[in-house]
Amino acid sequence: MYYDLLNPALLPGSTSRPKGSGLVSAAVTLLQPLLATFGHDARAEQVPLTPAQVPTARQSLNTKQNKQTNKTGSFKWLTVRGALLNGVEANEMLMWFYVGEIIAKRSITGYDV
Repeated sequence: MYYDLLNPALLPGSTSRPKGSGLVSAAVTLLQPLLATFGHDARAEQVPLTPAQVPTARQSLNTKQNKQTNKTGSFKWLTVRGALLNGVEANEMLMWFYVGEIIAKRSITGYDV
């Protein structure tokens, strides 16, 4: 796959290839497996929950450990590093929400009223 780029026929000044087609075919050859992997991962990871998965998700949020953590206040014993990482993650989620809003309204400034 990568050996096509080292083919002397693809070098500039070579008369054995049609103009531009070698570079395009080399790019397509290189990008095809990467795009296939990306497409597979995107379809698998970015799918909303199905109605059958909602009870399982609710049950995982209402675990005994989560309730115990809130009652005892053990979240107060979180390290500075852990709290910082949680804050970075929350900030990332908020920024992706804003990006989605910008994409949906097709403008950075505001909605057309």
